[in-house]
Amino acid sequence: MDGRIPARCGGTATSSRAAVSLHEVLVVIGVILLLFGMLLPSYVAARESARRAHCANNQRQWGVGERCYRDDYEDYLYPFTAFSAFSLNFLPRDCRSCS
Repeated sequence: MDGRIPARCGGTATSSRAAVSLHEVLVVIGVILLLFGMLLPSYVAARESARRAHCANNQRQWGVGERCYRDDYEDYLYPFTAFSAFSLNFLPRDCRSCS
């Protein structure tokens, strides 16, 4: 074939589409994978940073709640007993041992 395709009217027309080679497709896939590999570490770091911020906010809220309790009960801090330890179960698992 010489790059011509038959037209509907019986004449011939040249093809305006060029074929894409396998080599070009593999290069494009390689570039996409390279960009993805460059973005993945920053995504993981951003996710970890968000987890730490969420955890720090939970700890701050516990402190604010304790301070409000102590203000209401004249600086009496409730004793930490096995019964009061059940409240730690309401924290998400990844925030129980924040550092």
